[in-house]
Amino acid sequence: MKKLVMLAGALAFAGSLAACQDEAKAQEMPAALTGLGIELNNDISYNIDTEVATAEPEIVVSAYGAQAYASTPIDIEEVELGNIEVGLSYGINILDGVALVPYVEGNFTDSFDHIDTVVGIRTSVKLF
Repeated sequence: MKKLVMLAGALAFAGSLAACQDEAKAQEMPAALTGLGIELNNDISYNIDTEVATAEPEIVVSAYGAQAYASTPIDIEEVELGNIEVGLSYGINILDGVALVPYVEGNFTDSFDHIDTVVGIRTSVKLF
């Protein structure tokens, strides 16, 4: 039950941050920074079978279709880092609403020892 309360609190906090965002300030961005984007994402989940709550913070920096990102899962109870994922990608719009996104990701341990490298292509179809 304590874990569910923690999860609900974290979700409420994340929702309140989104509600506080002022759109007027976002439109006043200097012209030199209009192609630059910085996102802070956080995925909070609770595994019912293993009874483990996990947070996965991620930072994404994007500029003109290219992205660089880093994320790592954190066990909330033990405060342990999992594998650290660092990646680069670039979105190529091939049709209106259809994109190919080639990417490369490197996976590292919490002590930054290299585990593996993944190269792939994501497809994205915007429906609405």
